[in-house]
Amino acid sequence: ESDEEEDESTKEKADANGDDDTAKATPAFDETEARRTLFLRNVPFDAKRHDVFELFRKFGRIEAAYLVKDRQTGVFKGTAFVRFEK
Repeated sequence: ESDEEEDESTKEKADANGDDDTAKATPAFDETEARRTLFLRNVPFDAKRHDVFELFRKFGRIEAAYLVKDRQTGVFKGTAFVRFEK
């Protein structure tokens, strides 16, 4: 079987499975990530990432802080995630 035929066969299988190169790839999940990540609720709507970093840095080095926003409006939803370094 030629390379072209093999590529077409692979593409047909991917299409049949719903796999598509244009779909977003799922990020790799570190097994410790769940233990290092906090979910925050009732965060003031005027809070900034810097505020979250300042509040939680006394508990360890922070890898990332994410403020959750509405996809359509871009308005902060009052929830956030803080992930600490390993």
